[in-house]
Amino acid sequence: MNISMYFVKEIQYPHGKYILGTPSIIIDEGSFYRIDGTFIIDKFRIQSMELKGNRLTIHMNDQDVILVVEERKR
Repeated sequence: MNISMYFVKEIQYPHGKYILGTPSIIIDEGSFYRIDGTFIIDKFRIQSMELKGNRLTIHMNDQDVILVVEERKR
């Protein structure tokens, strides 16, 4: 799944939620994904991903991270 094809509007961790001021792109930095210049998701910790509607759930070794996304228009 190429998640860099989406804008992120919200990031939900088990301990909190971050609503971004403007939708941000997901930048593929090789071994990790960077969102909004601050949030980093380590690719080596990702076990699987699933997209349901506008919610992209990233299942990681120790937690699930939910991204509320919007598809980027080409």
